[in-house]
Amino acid sequence: MSAQTQNQPDAKTQTPTPTAGPQAADGSNLASCKDADCEVEIQAGDRLMIDERFGVQRLTVSNLRPDEVGITLLGSSGGLRVEGMNVSTSGNCVNGRCRDEGKLSLAPGKPGRINDMRLELTHLSGDRAILRLTPK
Repeated sequence: MSAQTQNQPDAKTQTPTPTAGPQAADGSNLASCKDADCEVEIQAGDRLMIDERFGVQRLTVSNLRPDEVGITLLGSSGGLRVEGMNVSTSGNCVNGRCRDEGKLSLAPGKPGRINDMRLELTHLSGDRAILRLTPK
């Protein structure tokens, strides 16, 4: 047997790597979203901390449904501009400190926006979803 043949892996021992659909550029690293420029795999309960310059402190994945993902948000801008499906926002200011709360839903092909941040589902199937954030 030649040295070249010895170094080649046996075809019987190789197993193909299963693919579970598209992969997020940043994997499941939610911290990569701090600058509102990321693509991550999300699941219900995930929290994404966002730089306050976007007027949003935190996004939370409230639910993953077969056809949409629910997002709740906490902001500090005192006047969020939110676009998407099933949007609701509320805010209050006490002693000059403002706090916003809101909800929106996203579906593939139906993006949303929070102030200067775009939210888009690039993949949704079963219990897997990939969310892309991009700053304006």
